[in-house]
Amino acid sequence: TTIISGSRDGTVRVWDAQTGEPVETAEMRRSGEIRFVAISPDGKHIAAGGEEMSIQVWDATTGHSVHTLKGHTSVVACGAYSPDGSRIVSGSWDQTLRLWDAGSGQPVSTVMIGHANRVNSVAFSPDGSLIASAGRDSTVRIWDGLTGEVSGKPLSGHTDGVRCVVFSPDGL
Repeated sequence: TTIISGSRDGTVRVWDAQTGEPVETAEMRRSGEIRFVAISPDGKHIAAGGEEMSIQVWDATTGHSVHTLKGHTSVVACGAYSPDGSRIVSGSWDQTLRLWDAGSGQPVSTVMIGHANRVNSVAFSPDGSLIASAGRDSTVRIWDGLTGEVSGKPLSGHTDGVRCVVFSPDGL
């Protein structure tokens, strides 16, 4: 029922998907450019990351800040909620992924290292058991969705960086 948008001006906005009108919430703003937005599966929280090297989590109804997730050392380019809403995965230009507890904002695993260049996209599998990441190093990597441990060898074949990745919704 809602659309969430993030902008180069550092704002996150909530829109009514039927009317196109803005939903009244407190202003959600960061000082740097927004590179990704994600909404929790229950619609209660919004996460956004970008130039500030962190992820801000807000209450979707009030717009009040809930957590700031810090640890990346460069732009946080992508992020996603797990299907059950318990975890957030983030990917950064620092070539790492991080797995966070969505409730507490604390790290769940060690830093996920494997890409040789920027991480451009992340996605959870439909059951939350796996995470896929796409990198400027032209690989897709698969990770355990609970522990953050690498799972198998990198998927390769692209020749100029991988910009996006997604799992099929049917779990195949």
